[in-house]
Amino acid sequence: MVAVIQITQTQLPLKLTNMNFPSWFHQIEALLIGLDLTDYITGDTPCPPKIIDKLIVHAIGSSLSEFVLPMIARSATSMEALNKLIVVFSSKIKSRAIALKRLLTMLTQGNKLVAEFLQTTNTLADELALAQASILDDELVIHIFSGIIPKLNDIVTTLKARETTLTYEEVFDKLIDHENDLKRQEEGLISPLSVNYVRGRGSHSSRPPNKGNYCGNTFDPNFRN
Repeated sequence: MVAVIQITQTQLPLKLTNMNFPSWFHQIEALLIGLDLTDYITGDTPCPPKIIDKLIVHAIGSSLSEFVLPMIARSATSMEALNKLIVVFSSKIKSRAIALKRLLTMLTQGNKLVAEFLQTTNTLADELALAQASILDDELVIHIFSGIIPKLNDIVTTLKARETTLTYEEVFDKLIDHENDLKRQEEGLISPLSVNYVRGRGSHSSRPPNKGNYCGNTFDPNFRN
């Protein structure tokens, strides 16, 4: 019982507000999985002892902002408390996912460096995952190619011709390499012939952290859909 209270104080720093339900839910999910309490929340296991259930409610309540806390004030159990929050915020999450997808579709590189543009697309993909609307690397790569500046179209054409599936990390490396080669060419450091040679070499640039595979939450199927 002490463990729940201690973890609440140290591992639930994010307070639920009107804007951050996906991140907050991920935080709560990690806590409950770590304590092997998710079956009590989903109802797969009979109700826990009353004192344990009250401690779970306390863990949830202590991570709510003053604005959200009244929403669970009359909840009799931890399952009821969490489901109330899911019902209230799920529609907002769906609206958030739609807005993020629209942003990703409209995103263009503009005057940004390749690294900045790709980091923006990666951030939007991460936010979509938190909003239970994960996209695969294939789809993310399509958005990247659609938004890249015309000067890089030749390397994009080369990458599109690849028979194997492209990952985000591979695209990141190739585009960064090509952008750097073009810069050196413009500065007179290498010839256009060298650029063509460099396109075919292995990539050795540093890459961003792997996004990994996103996993959905496991509490309420209505929230996931």
